[in-house]
Amino acid sequence: MADVKTIVVLGAGPAALPVIRQTMVNQVMKRKDLKMVVVSPNTHFLWPVAMPRVVVPGQISDDKVIIPLEPTFSTYPTDKFEWIQGKAISLDTTSSLVSVELNSSATVREVNYHTLIIATGSRTRDGLIWKDIGSTEATKAKLHEIQDQISKAKTIVVSGGGLTGSETAGELGFEYSQHGTKEVIFIYSDDLPLAPPATDGVRKQTLKELKKLKVKTMPKTTVISATPSGSDTILEVRSADGTTKKITANAYLPATGIIPNTEFVPKNLLDSNGYVKQTTHLKVEGQKNIFVIGDAGSLENSQLGMADKQAQHLFRNLPAHLDGGEIPEYTPANKPMFAVTLGRSRATGQMGTMKLFSIMICPGIRYDRRSLFKMSFLLNMIYGKLTTIPPQKEDCTGKVVIITGGNGGIALEAARHFAQFNAARVILACRSLEKGEHAQKNIEETTGKHNVVEVWHLDLASHDSVREFADRVNKLDRVDVLINNAGLLVFKRELIEGHESMLSINCRLPVQETNIIKALDEQPSVLEHYNKTKLVQLIFMTQLAKAIEVSGKGHIIVNGVHPGFCSTPLFDNTPWPFNLIFKGLLALFGRAPEVGSRALLAGAFADESLNGKFMSNGAFHELPRIMQGDEGEKMCRKVWEELSGVLEGIEPGVTNKI
Repeated sequence: MADVKTIVVLGAGPAALPVIRQTMVNQVMKRKDLKMVVVSPNTHFLWPVAMPRVVVPGQISDDKVIIPLEPTFSTYPTDKFEWIQGKAISLDTTSSLVSVELNSSATVREVNYHTLIIATGSRTRDGLIWKDIGSTEATKAKLHEIQDQISKAKTIVVSGGGLTGSETAGELGFEYSQHGTKEVIFIYSDDLPLAPPATDGVRKQTLKELKKLKVKTMPKTTVISATPSGSDTILEVRSADGTTKKITANAYLPATGIIPNTEFVPKNLLDSNGYVKQTTHLKVEGQKNIFVIGDAGSLENSQLGMADKQAQHLFRNLPAHLDGGEIPEYTPANKPMFAVTLGRSRATGQMGTMKLFSIMICPGIRYDRRSLFKMSFLLNMIYGKLTTIPPQKEDCTGKVVIITGGNGGIALEAARHFAQFNAARVILACRSLEKGEHAQKNIEETTGKHNVVEVWHLDLASHDSVREFADRVNKLDRVDVLINNAGLLVFKRELIEGHESMLSINCRLPVQETNIIKALDEQPSVLEHYNKTKLVQLIFMTQLAKAIEVSGKGHIIVNGVHPGFCSTPLFDNTPWPFNLIFKGLLALFGRAPEVGSRALLAGAFADESLNGKFMSNGAFHELPRIMQGDEGEKMCRKVWEELSGVLEGIEPGVTNKI
């Protein structure tokens, strides 16, 4: 079709994926005149910030940081989306053509574009796996080779005093040198690790933490040669006074900088360092229809936060360009912001000129299982950012929907969708009637649907309020969908009507009357405690589904859904410095509330096959391992029995109504 505008994206890394996802979902799939082509040599996404931890054998499995692209890309219709596995080898700006060498053969394919987005990123100067090194197979092979070398080594050398080198030295120090099991040597060319704009305070703190881990530091030293010798590498190093010496490294991990992947770009469009000349409109200098974002561009330093910020600016404003207009100027970051994790116990960082203390980066960080829990939490956020939930749609004519906590976040967006899908009544159950009425007005204004949304009072912290709400619901002729969304995250333990607040509101389960949470962890951190309330919710969901089926009184589909890490008001009341931490995490990894709301819709529209099941990203997901097997089933029954007893104490006879 001659009138179709083809958007070609080169790359599938941290800068490219948000643009691909958001543009596909919000533009390409909603318009007849758009198509997207993605060119990428790798079949998987590699998360670079995790690699200093991944190289330590046994810490993080490959599948947590090397994530397949196909499950996400396969959700897009083939007439609107094409994925070419290959790499760009030349660019003809006059003819709007990109030449792509395919992975499967030496064949070169010409791809025409209306709009080109260069997000090809960078690679490491020394060919190590801090970044993709070409194909996914080559990256994995190199990673496993390095892990094998580290596991067998007695002496490990890290060179390069930047963020990656410092973090890698910290991880190896935490795992080995602090216990005396391996020697870890850290070589860097300045008198302190890192470099400006990092302040001296941050640089000195980094050095202090590395010394605590018994990492041997070699400042003002450079590696002038690295010669393989069997399984070892012989390093010749030169110190500031000109003297040289040789070091035998059983494992050598250089982290000495990056090179932009821009060889295919005409030289007149590159600066002296090989970066694409990038304007404040994120365009290639002198080109009206070519954008560049992330490491390949010259506008900002190569940092994840900056790449993500550029990506967000582009996908939000790209529609203006596609319709013949100009996107607004992008404001480059004028203050540095970064974090340096040094093993699984300590960290430092900087925001502007302010030094960030360890607790602000890794709150409550502890050793072993808990530190791995926090890394898993971060990786799940990352995975959610890089994937999406397919749009949901179903005719809801005549249906009555109740949503608790419906005045904001993902619940508000779900309510908006139900109104658009012609539901007869959408009842927002809210603690604050004022906020609920504001949400009602917002939905009516954006959908044009009036006399559909209602606001009912419900305070889950009050048993009386719950009873009154239930009595009101029982007077309805029908209820087709009930979404229990209201939740609470607090950093201060407090009681509500004699019950611990997070458990009471998130699961209606008093902590004094269950031994399950206590058995799982005597003193859980805030995030762990919040997650345990969610575990209890899942247990309740599976057991309720079974109880309904056994009762023979009727049939209701019950499921539990996980919307991912979303930018919602859940974290609004967290205290300093945690509010800063969550603000940064949400900016980097938070899903839009509308995307998260699709998980609620998927659960509401689920069929019989998902009764009593857990759903993540809008699809079936295995239950947590702790709920599986004979021991898991025994624990779930115990929680159900205790919960039933608690509920009977609050409302005698309530379990007989199931």
